[in-house]
Amino acid sequence: MNSFTDDELFEIVSKPDEWGHFDYQLAQKLLKERGKDVSMEFIYQLKKQRIKYLSKPETSNKYFIYLGYCSAIIGGLFGLLIGWNLAYFKKTLPDGKRVYAYRKDQRSHGIRMILISLPSIICWLLLWWYWNKY
Repeated sequence: MNSFTDDELFEIVSKPDEWGHFDYQLAQKLLKERGKDVSMEFIYQLKKQRIKYLSKPETSNKYFIYLGYCSAIIGGLFGLLIGWNLAYFKKTLPDGKRVYAYRKDQRSHGIRMILISLPSIICWLLLWWYWNKY
């Protein structure tokens, strides 16, 4: 770690969840030895910025949404799984807080996929039952 630049060491300090505790402590020590400001307030601000960055919702691929709608209409089950993922999947932040992984408009697509998938699944089950009965 002695060969790391100051920017790389600050990255370790700002992302302790990606690095181990030992690396985090060593990066702080090396920055202090190099005369850089690593006060508790500065570290708190870095962690706060990191949490803010990680809590931003991801953007789902538009083809994933198209696939979900097509699957919901044609077969139901795969569309139901994609819809459930878009609507209800949450990610856990390093501070333990759970936030939705996708934006609100994409979550509404997921709910629509679920609402389309359920009747589709029921229709396919009824058709299967009808064909197996006779």
